[in-house]
Amino acid sequence: MSNDGQGGCIIGCLQCLGIVPNSKLPADAVALSQEEEKIWVDSLQGDWSIQAASLEPVMQVHNGNQRPIAFNSAKITGKAMILQGGPNGRVSQQQLKFTKSTSTGQVYID
Repeated sequence: MSNDGQGGCIIGCLQCLGIVPNSKLPADAVALSQEEEKIWVDSLQGDWSIQAASLEPVMQVHNGNQRPIAFNSAKITGKAMILQGGPNGRVSQQQLKFTKSTSTGQVYID
């Protein structure tokens, strides 16, 4: 996902785009502190263009476990994300949730 206003920033956020359905967070995932969450929320604001960095064959068709990329843009305001340009003009709204693995420090956006 690249932010049109940020010169092509890339965020590996497959889960929040619905590309990795039914995935699970690690058992040690905890909510970010308000300070950490604010950094992420502030950096994600605006209009984003969704593009595949690579499209493995399994992601090109809906096989029950994976779905192809369904939306072509996202608008993030606060922690609300509106996905647009889906099949048949479909739009989806989601609330972003931020967690982090205590063992690796990896941040997850769901």
